[in-house]
Amino acid sequence: VSERFYFSPEFAHLSDELDGLSDRAVAIVGASSVDDGLAEAIKSRLLDEPKAIQTQFSGNGGLSTFSAKIDMGRLLGMYSSGVWADLHKIRKIRNHAAHSAAKFAFSDSPARDHAMSLTVPEKYLVESGDKGKEGEAMLAAKNLPEVLSSPALRFIGTALLAAYQFSLGAKYGTFERIVERGKS
Repeated sequence: VSERFYFSPEFAHLSDELDGLSDRAVAIVGASSVDDGLAEAIKSRLLDEPKAIQTQFSGNGGLSTFSAKIDMGRLLGMYSSGVWADLHKIRKIRNHAAHSAAKFAFSDSPARDHAMSLTVPEKYLVESGDKGKEGEAMLAAKNLPEVLSSPALRFIGTALLAAYQFSLGAKYGTFERIVERGKS
């Protein structure tokens, strides 16, 4: 994974962590990084009320689930409806990996079907060396055609890009870059 995708060195720890993991672990860790990044991005847009935020993001709070955070991010205008749908697919893959005792592999349904229907890879992944357009969210990948044809790599690319963009959004307070292409 770390040799396949290229982005800021400050975020390389996540791709390094995914190297060598089982498909089940990749699904859980990848989705968890998106969940955590999204939580921080949403919190960065809220009033500074630590007790209320803690209540909402923990236990039975309204924003304690990945699904609720995905929907809130969309309602806050943080991403397009296409990205919103892809985030729910990531959640479904994670849930299948985490809650099924059956063998989990990205090459098997339903993970394969969800991963292959992700729209983010075609919109936001670019071949390494392609600079893309100024100000757009993107993730450079080595051998892009292979990435696009692999359910596991499509999932990983989408999760890495989303987690990274949410981290940037939380840090700098801007989400325009992930909404640039395919606004809806």
